[in-house]
Amino acid sequence: MAKVGFVGLGLMGALMAERLCKAGIKVHVWSRTASKVEKLTKEQENAVGHATWESLLDAVDVVYSMLDTGATCASVFLSSPDKLKGKLIVNNATIGVTEVTDLHAKITGNGGKYLSTPVLGSLPTIPAGKLQLLAAGDKALYEQEEATLKLLGIPRFMSETITDSMVYKLALNNIIASQVAAFATSMGLLQKNNLSTDTFMEIARAGPFMSPYFEYKYQGMKDRNFEPAHFSAGNMAKDLGLVYDAAQGSGMDTAILQAQQGCFKKESERHTAKGQVLDMGSVLETLAPM
Repeated sequence: MAKVGFVGLGLMGALMAERLCKAGIKVHVWSRTASKVEKLTKEQENAVGHATWESLLDAVDVVYSMLDTGATCASVFLSSPDKLKGKLIVNNATIGVTEVTDLHAKITGNGGKYLSTPVLGSLPTIPAGKLQLLAAGDKALYEQEEATLKLLGIPRFMSETITDSMVYKLALNNIIASQVAAFATSMGLLQKNNLSTDTFMEIARAGPFMSPYFEYKYQGMKDRNFEPAHFSAGNMAKDLGLVYDAAQGSGMDTAILQAQQGCFKKESERHTAKGQVLDMGSVLETLAPM
C-alpha cells in the first residue's frame, strides 16, 4: 500500500488526517505550526510527525493537502522541486482556477503527479463520513486513490480536465454563500421589526423555496450565536474572492459577487479585530446589526 502523508492541519485538515488514522492507515503529518503536529501524534497512534516538509516528502508516496491558500500550496509544494519526482499530490484545498493550472504544470514538470480534489462540507460532515471530494485529473490516479478517498467521505470523479473540479466547487460554494446571505437578510429584516422568526419559518417550510440550509442556520441566527464556526465568515470571504476571479475570467458580470463578498469580508474583519473565529452565519451582524 502507498505510504500516505497529510499536510495542512487546520480545523478541517486535522479531522481528515484523524479519520485516516482511525481507519488504520499510518499517516505521516506535517504542519507549519509544530504544535498541531504534536497534538495529532499524541492523540492518534497511527500519526507520524515530521519537522519539515522535506522529511515528510521523503517518507511517503502520496501527500493529501489542506493547506489554506493557493499561495501557501505553491510555497510548500514547490520549495523542494527535486523531491517531487514520482510523488502524488492530492490537493483537497479550495484554491483559484488559475492556481490549479499553475500547480499542476509545475509539479508534473518536476516529475510529480497532481490530482485536484477540493472538498465540499463543513466540520460535522467529516466524522459523519459525508464530506464530498470532487476529483479532476488523470483518472488512473483517481482510481489508485479511490479507496483512501472513500475513507474520507464521498469521492466523485468529475473530469480529466484538471481545473473542472475546482470550477464545480466554486460554483457550489457560491450557492451556499448566496443562501446564507439571503437568509441573513430576511432574518435581519424580521428582527429589526420585532417580528416572529418562528412564524416566518412556518410559512417558509410550507413553500417551494425552503432550503435545508435555512434550517441548518436558523437557530444560530435566531439566537445570534455563531459558535462553533463550522465554516467561518473568513473562509467564505476567501472562497468568494476565488469565485469572483473565476467569474471575471469567464467574462461574467461580477456585481452581485462583489457585493456578496464585501459583506462576508467586512464580517470577517470584525472577527479578526476581536480575535474571534465565527461561523459564516454571523454575516447577519454586518447586514443587520442590533
